[in-house]
Amino acid sequence: MAEQALMAQNAPLFPDEEKVVAQIEKEKTSSPLLLWQLSRIRLRHAAQLYKNWQQNSRVDDYQKALLYAESSVHLMPDNDDAWLMLGLLYSEMKTTPEAMEKATDALVHAVVINPANGRAQLLLAQVLMEQGRYWSAIEQFKMLMAESETMWTPAVLSKLTFCYIADGRIQAGLDYISHLPEMTAGDATGRRRWDRWKIINQAVLMRAKGDEHAADYLKILFSINDPSLDPQNDSLEYARYLLALWEQGGAQ
Repeated sequence: MAEQALMAQNAPLFPDEEKVVAQIEKEKTSSPLLLWQLSRIRLRHAAQLYKNWQQNSRVDDYQKALLYAESSVHLMPDNDDAWLMLGLLYSEMKTTPEAMEKATDALVHAVVINPANGRAQLLLAQVLMEQGRYWSAIEQFKMLMAESETMWTPAVLSKLTFCYIADGRIQAGLDYISHLPEMTAGDATGRRRWDRWKIINQAVLMRAKGDEHAADYLKILFSINDPSLDPQNDSLEYARYLLALWEQGGAQ
Protein backbone atom coordinates (compact mmCIF):
# COMPACT_ATOMS: atom_id res chain seq x y z
CA MET A 1 0.00 0.00 0.00
CA ALA A 2 2.83 2.39 0.86
CA GLU A 3 4.53 1.58 -2.44
CA GLN A 4 1.34 2.30 -4.39
CA ALA A 5 0.82 5.56 -2.53
CA LEU A 6 4.36 6.68 -3.29
CA MET A 7 3.88 5.91 -6.97
CA ALA A 8 0.50 7.67 -7.02
CA GLN A 9 2.13 10.91 -5.88
CA ASN A 10 4.11 11.10 -9.13
CA ALA A 11 6.71 13.02 -7.17
CA PRO A 12 10.36 12.82 -8.24
CA LEU A 13 12.38 10.27 -6.34
CA PHE A 14 15.43 11.24 -4.36
CA PRO A 15 18.60 10.60 -6.42
CA ASP A 16 19.88 7.78 -4.20
CA GLU A 17 16.43 6.22 -4.15
CA GLU A 18 16.00 6.55 -7.92
CA LYS A 19 19.29 4.78 -8.51
CA VAL A 20 18.29 1.69 -6.53
CA VAL A 21 14.76 1.61 -7.99
CA ALA A 22 16.23 1.72 -11.50
CA GLN A 23 18.53 -1.16 -10.65
CA ILE A 24 15.62 -3.21 -9.31
CA GLU A 25 13.60 -2.54 -12.47
CA LYS A 26 16.57 -3.39 -14.67
CA GLU A 27 17.20 -6.75 -12.97
CA LYS A 28 13.44 -7.49 -12.92
CA THR A 29 14.00 -9.29 -9.63
CA SER A 30 13.89 -8.06 -6.08
CA SER A 31 17.15 -9.22 -4.57
CA PRO A 32 17.30 -9.03 -0.76
CA LEU A 33 20.33 -6.73 -0.92
CA LEU A 34 18.60 -4.18 -3.17
CA LEU A 35 15.46 -4.25 -1.07
CA TRP A 36 17.57 -3.73 2.04
CA GLN A 37 19.31 -0.77 0.40
CA LEU A 38 16.03 0.79 -0.68
CA SER A 39 14.56 0.29 2.78
CA ARG A 40 17.52 2.00 4.45
CA ILE A 41 17.37 4.88 1.97
CA ARG A 42 13.65 5.41 2.53
CA LEU A 43 14.09 5.20 6.30
CA ARG A 44 16.73 7.91 6.10
CA HIS A 45 14.48 10.13 4.01
CA ALA A 46 11.54 9.50 6.34
CA ALA A 47 13.67 10.77 9.23
CA GLN A 48 14.73 13.87 7.26
CA LEU A 49 11.16 14.63 6.13
CA TYR A 50 10.00 14.28 9.73
CA LYS A 51 12.70 16.71 10.82
CA ASN A 52 11.61 19.11 8.07
CA TRP A 53 7.99 18.87 9.24
CA GLN A 54 9.01 19.65 12.81
CA GLN A 55 10.74 22.79 11.56
CA ASN A 56 8.24 24.07 8.99
CA SER A 57 4.94 22.32 9.88
CA ARG A 58 4.29 21.47 6.22
CA VAL A 59 1.69 18.72 6.12
CA ASP A 60 3.03 17.26 2.88
CA ASP A 61 6.42 16.67 4.54
CA TYR A 62 4.71 14.75 7.33
CA GLN A 63 2.55 12.73 4.95
CA LYS A 64 5.50 11.84 2.77
CA ALA A 65 7.56 10.90 5.84
CA LEU A 66 4.79 8.53 6.86
CA LEU A 67 4.69 6.93 3.41
CA TYR A 68 8.46 6.50 3.37
CA ALA A 69 8.45 4.94 6.83
CA GLU A 70 5.67 2.54 5.84
CA SER A 71 7.60 1.62 2.70
CA SER A 72 10.75 1.01 4.73
CA VAL A 73 8.85 -1.34 7.04
CA HIS A 74 7.28 -3.13 4.08
CA LEU A 75 10.65 -3.63 2.40
CA MET A 76 12.48 -4.73 5.55
CA PRO A 77 9.98 -5.87 8.22
CA ASP A 78 12.69 -7.14 10.57
CA ASN A 79 14.28 -3.69 11.01
CA ASP A 80 13.39 -2.33 14.44
CA ASP A 81 14.54 1.20 13.51
CA ALA A 82 12.02 1.32 10.66
CA TRP A 83 9.21 0.29 13.01
CA LEU A 84 10.42 2.89 15.53
CA MET A 85 10.27 5.62 12.88
CA LEU A 86 6.76 4.55 11.90
CA GLY A 87 5.65 4.52 15.53
CA LEU A 88 7.18 7.95 16.12
CA LEU A 89 5.30 9.41 13.17
CA TYR A 90 1.95 7.92 14.14
CA SER A 91 2.44 9.06 17.74
CA GLU A 92 2.32 12.67 16.55
CA MET A 93 -1.41 12.27 15.82
CA LYS A 94 -2.30 12.28 19.50
CA THR A 95 -5.97 13.18 19.02
CA THR A 96 -6.59 10.31 16.58
CA PRO A 97 -7.19 7.02 18.46
CA GLU A 98 -6.60 4.89 15.36
CA ALA A 99 -3.22 6.53 14.76
CA MET A 100 -2.20 6.05 18.41
CA GLU A 101 -3.12 2.37 18.13
CA LYS A 102 -0.96 2.12 15.02
CA ALA A 103 1.85 3.83 16.91
CA THR A 104 1.53 1.26 19.69
CA ASP A 105 1.53 -1.65 17.23
CA ALA A 106 4.60 -0.31 15.41
CA LEU A 107 6.53 0.24 18.63
CA VAL A 108 5.62 -3.21 19.93
CA HIS A 109 7.02 -4.61 16.68
CA ALA A 110 10.25 -2.66 17.24
CA VAL A 111 10.63 -3.90 20.81
CA VAL A 112 9.86 -7.51 19.87
CA ILE A 113 12.46 -7.42 17.10
CA ASN A 114 15.04 -5.74 19.33
CA PRO A 115 14.32 -5.70 23.09
CA ALA A 116 17.46 -3.58 23.54
CA ASN A 117 16.01 -0.68 21.54
CA GLY A 118 15.66 1.76 24.42
CA ARG A 119 14.20 4.56 22.29
CA ALA A 120 11.39 2.29 21.12
CA GLN A 121 10.71 1.08 24.65
CA LEU A 122 10.61 4.60 26.05
CA LEU A 123 8.34 5.90 23.30
CA LEU A 124 6.06 2.89 23.73
CA ALA A 125 5.66 3.70 27.42
CA GLN A 126 4.94 7.33 26.53
CA VAL A 127 2.32 6.37 23.93
CA LEU A 128 0.62 3.95 26.32
CA MET A 129 0.49 6.72 28.93
CA GLU A 130 -1.01 9.17 26.45
CA GLN A 131 -3.68 6.60 25.57
CA GLY A 132 -4.64 6.27 29.23
CA ARG A 133 -3.32 2.71 29.39
CA TYR A 134 -1.56 3.52 32.62
CA TRP A 135 -0.92 0.04 33.97
CA SER A 136 0.66 -1.05 30.69
CA ALA A 137 2.75 2.12 30.73
CA ILE A 138 3.83 1.39 34.31
CA GLU A 139 5.03 -2.06 33.34
CA GLN A 140 6.90 -0.65 30.36
CA PHE A 141 8.60 2.08 32.41
CA LYS A 142 9.57 -0.47 35.07
CA MET A 143 11.01 -2.77 32.43
CA LEU A 144 13.11 0.09 31.08
CA MET A 145 14.45 0.95 34.52
CA ALA A 146 15.20 -2.67 35.30
CA GLU A 147 17.23 -3.07 32.13
CA SER A 148 19.51 -0.05 32.41
CA GLU A 149 20.37 2.71 34.85
CA THR A 150 20.57 5.06 31.87
CA MET A 151 16.78 5.15 32.16
CA TRP A 152 16.97 6.30 35.77
CA THR A 153 16.15 9.90 34.94
CA PRO A 154 13.85 12.48 36.57
CA ALA A 155 11.67 12.49 33.43
CA VAL A 156 11.12 8.72 33.42
CA LEU A 157 10.51 8.57 37.17
CA SER A 158 8.05 11.49 37.04
CA LYS A 159 6.07 9.87 34.22
CA LEU A 160 6.01 6.61 36.15
CA THR A 161 4.73 8.44 39.22
CA PHE A 162 2.00 10.11 37.14
CA CYS A 163 0.89 6.72 35.82
CA TYR A 164 0.70 5.23 39.31
CA ILE A 165 -1.47 8.14 40.44
CA ALA A 166 -3.67 8.12 37.33
CA ASP A 167 -4.18 4.36 37.66
CA GLY A 168 -5.09 4.65 41.34
CA ARG A 169 -2.14 2.50 42.46
CA ILE A 170 -0.49 5.06 44.70
CA GLN A 171 0.75 2.67 47.38
CA ALA A 172 2.22 0.42 44.70
CA GLY A 173 4.12 3.44 43.39
CA LEU A 174 5.45 4.27 46.85
CA ASP A 175 6.52 0.67 47.38
CA TYR A 176 8.26 0.54 44.02
CA ILE A 177 10.26 3.75 44.48
CA SER A 178 11.18 2.96 48.08
CA HIS A 179 12.62 -0.38 47.00
CA LEU A 180 14.67 0.96 44.10
CA PRO A 181 18.33 0.02 44.66
CA GLU A 182 21.08 2.58 44.96
CA MET A 183 22.30 3.99 41.67
CA THR A 184 25.75 2.69 40.80
CA ALA A 185 26.32 4.27 37.38
CA GLY A 186 27.48 7.81 36.73
CA ASP A 187 29.31 10.22 39.01
CA ALA A 188 28.51 11.31 42.55
CA THR A 189 26.63 14.39 41.35
CA GLY A 190 24.34 12.28 39.19
CA ARG A 191 23.68 9.85 42.01
CA ARG A 192 22.80 12.68 44.43
CA ARG A 193 20.45 14.17 41.82
CA TRP A 194 18.72 10.81 41.41
CA ASP A 195 18.25 10.45 45.18
CA ARG A 196 16.68 13.91 45.36
CA TRP A 197 14.21 13.15 42.57
CA LYS A 198 13.26 9.92 44.29
CA ILE A 199 12.31 11.98 47.34
CA ILE A 200 10.30 14.40 45.19
CA ASN A 201 8.31 11.63 43.54
CA GLN A 202 7.69 9.84 46.83
CA ALA A 203 6.39 13.12 48.27
CA VAL A 204 4.11 13.61 45.24
CA LEU A 205 2.68 10.12 45.74
CA MET A 206 2.23 10.78 49.46
CA ARG A 207 0.36 13.98 48.65
CA ALA A 208 -1.87 12.15 46.17
CA LYS A 209 -2.60 9.59 48.87
CA GLY A 210 -3.66 12.34 51.27
CA ASP A 211 -0.69 11.93 53.59
CA GLU A 212 -0.39 15.09 55.70
CA HIS A 213 3.35 14.52 56.06
CA ALA A 214 4.07 14.87 52.33
CA ALA A 215 5.31 18.46 52.62
CA ASP A 216 7.55 17.64 55.57
CA TYR A 217 9.01 14.70 53.67
CA LEU A 218 9.70 16.94 50.68
CA LYS A 219 11.51 19.45 52.92
CA ILE A 220 14.16 16.78 53.57
CA LEU A 221 15.72 18.02 50.35
CA PHE A 222 16.62 21.34 51.95
CA SER A 223 18.31 19.71 54.93
CA ILE A 224 20.52 17.45 52.81
CA ASN A 225 21.39 20.07 50.19
CA ASP A 226 25.04 21.11 49.94
CA PRO A 227 25.49 24.12 47.61
CA SER A 228 29.22 23.51 47.44
CA LEU A 229 28.60 20.10 45.85
CA ASP A 230 25.61 20.95 43.69
CA PRO A 231 25.49 24.68 42.87
CA GLN A 232 22.87 24.12 40.15
CA ASN A 233 20.10 22.16 41.83
CA ASP A 234 16.97 21.80 39.68
CA SER A 235 15.31 19.54 42.22
CA LEU A 236 15.22 22.29 44.86
CA GLU A 237 13.53 24.68 42.45
CA TYR A 238 10.86 22.10 41.69
CA ALA A 239 10.45 21.29 45.38
CA ARG A 240 9.84 24.98 46.14
CA TYR A 241 7.26 25.10 43.36
CA LEU A 242 5.46 22.05 44.76
CA LEU A 243 5.45 23.37 48.32
CA ALA A 244 4.00 26.70 47.18
CA LEU A 245 1.37 24.85 45.14
CA TRP A 246 0.44 22.59 48.05
CA GLU A 247 0.19 25.52 50.46
CA GLN A 248 -2.44 26.97 48.12
CA GLY A 249 -4.33 23.67 48.18
CA GLY A 250 -3.37 22.57 44.68
CA ALA A 251 -2.37 19.16 43.26
CA GLN A 252 -4.38 17.14 45.75
